[in-house]
Amino acid sequence: MKILIGCLIVIVACFFVAFSNYVDAGWNLKDAMYWVAVNSLEVTFVFTLSWLILQHTQSKLIAFTIKAFLCGIVFLETLQYLSIFVSKAPISVLALENLTEGRYINISNSMLLVMLIAIIPFYCIVSYDGRQANLIIRRLLAVQFLILAILSSVCWIKFKSTGGYNWIPSQMNLMSLMENASKAYHNYKCLNEYCDNPSDLKDFGRNHLYINSNVSMISCDNRKLNIFVLFVEGFSSRYIDYYDPVYGRLMPNMYFLRKNSTSFRNYFNHTAATYRGVKGQLTSGYPEMGGSNEGQGWENKNSANKLSKIKNKSLVDFANNENYNTAFFVPLSDVHPFIKLIRSLGFSEVYTANVLVNYNKFNDRKFDLNDINTFQTDSEFFNSISNYILKNKLQSPFFVTAYNTGTHVFLDTYPDEKKFGTGINKALNRFHNFDYAFGVFYKKFREDYPEDKTVFIVTTDHAPYPDADHKKVFDNKYFVDEIPLIISGGCNGKPNLLDSGGRTSVDFAPTVAEILQFNPKQRNGFLGESLYGKRSNVSNISAINDVFYFIYNNKVYSVPDIPFDQLRQFDFAKVYIQEYYKSERSGVVFK
Repeated sequence: MKILIGCLIVIVACFFVAFSNYVDAGWNLKDAMYWVAVNSLEVTFVFTLSWLILQHTQSKLIAFTIKAFLCGIVFLETLQYLSIFVSKAPISVLALENLTEGRYINISNSMLLVMLIAIIPFYCIVSYDGRQANLIIRRLLAVQFLILAILSSVCWIKFKSTGGYNWIPSQMNLMSLMENASKAYHNYKCLNEYCDNPSDLKDFGRNHLYINSNVSMISCDNRKLNIFVLFVEGFSSRYIDYYDPVYGRLMPNMYFLRKNSTSFRNYFNHTAATYRGVKGQLTSGYPEMGGSNEGQGWENKNSANKLSKIKNKSLVDFANNENYNTAFFVPLSDVHPFIKLIRSLGFSEVYTANVLVNYNKFNDRKFDLNDINTFQTDSEFFNSISNYILKNKLQSPFFVTAYNTGTHVFLDTYPDEKKFGTGINKALNRFHNFDYAFGVFYKKFREDYPEDKTVFIVTTDHAPYPDADHKKVFDNKYFVDEIPLIISGGCNGKPNLLDSGGRTSVDFAPTVAEILQFNPKQRNGFLGESLYGKRSNVSNISAINDVFYFIYNNKVYSVPDIPFDQLRQFDFAKVYIQEYYKSERSGVVFK
């Protein structure tokens, strides 16, 4: 009877947690009852099996071990319940890896509560003296075992058939906690160079760039399209939509372009900031290192040399394979470390400020090209590109990419540039000025490279960092947000608004490869899939080094706020991306 009382108390706690989440965390009644049923079954099975063993053993050591085991189960279950009650999430791999941060459970304030909840079951277990179970109890155990076996089989089939990586459902507290603990320990060993062993590294190679779908509205039969890709620094769809009742639309040129092009809504950045964003999109991956990374990023010369030698292939490499003329325009000088990253991606030509200042007719400003902080404003940059292209025609077929700097966070426009309204908001000023300079450039560009021959894509390296000026206008709080993906031109390019359904820019490279109809059967290390086809396993995850976000129902969630029923998918994607980081560190993403 004492064992049953201990079991019942744990089940009552289970009901309490489910009811709390039903009321406060948006669980529906069906999910709450299912969670209670599965966990009650799990707990009673463990308790009943232990009960039978205690009744048939004469060994004090075995009896002590079983009781200690049951006390441990009660403690772990209570921890799980407390985690779900406090943070609305079970103890995941991420929580175990960041245990000292108390991300899910405030240990210092909560351990006393855990002990108070568990004290009665502990007493019942320790004081149990062993009584013979009757036939009904034994049959009950057999039924429980059968139900668990069926549940496990169904879950295994479900996860395998949907590309899952294991069979354990997240509703099973004990089993999922043990599994997550195993993963956390594995990750800990890898962080301590356990995974430097090549046999322990994952090969991210695959044999398709994209899976063929119907993109005839853009692609051309038997003819190569030119393409120009513009990565706008720190850009969000919010800026295109912004309209002031007094001063009008913030970005009229971009708004008009999006309205008359193929564009994707509910499309988010998969990483940040610029170093990761540009490389991550062109390689369809999650670069671990950005610019600084405490001396391990691209701004450290020794680290940059190592990072530039990572074995991987970018979209640019495949464009080169298709005999495209590849080039990158950037308003920074040759001494800037970002240039080394760009060159590592395989561009045949990289036109920096050292070249472009000679074509600037917007003003006569002097540049110190030996200064790492030197850059062209957006007005100067787009003017320089226009004049360069006018004098040096782009050779078809071309794959040209450009990145601007003038919309970078904290910057304001120069005195000779545009401001929005009263000019008091720097964020609005820089995007309004960008829109004007881009509009002048784009009009001239289309005169020489019409839409039926050249695709023009506007997107961004990453979402804006939400600085003070940004927050005065918009309410998002993360470095992840909905970003534009505007595709203008193509053989049958008609205005078309598509919904990516919360997918991210990790799908950028496969999407462009399909638009340009590159040979799809080429080995690569892409993680994403074309937006015109199926989703990848990481299509709704954003990762900025060790900070992760989850996109669900077109909303961005930080880790503590991820919906309970989505944690399984998140944990899988997170571990997958961490494995990608490890392969990058080894210098080989795919073989």
